[in-house]
Amino acid sequence: MDILPQIAKVTKKIYLCHNNVGKFASILPQNVQEKPRPVDAISEAIILSDGSILTDIDTIIY
Repeated sequence: MDILPQIAKVTKKIYLCHNNVGKFASILPQNVQEKPRPVDAISEAIILSDGSILTDIDTIIY
């Protein structure tokens, strides 16, 4: 979360993927969504631990 506040100022949407979804909900900017941790990456998509798939991704910061 070190650079999250700076990035949130210049992006439309951010997915914050981690093991404790909901932990930061009260302090996150409006354009940040918490998601479960990623388990796999395929072309044009990220598969999350709950089985959901993110497809509208431009950049991944690890």
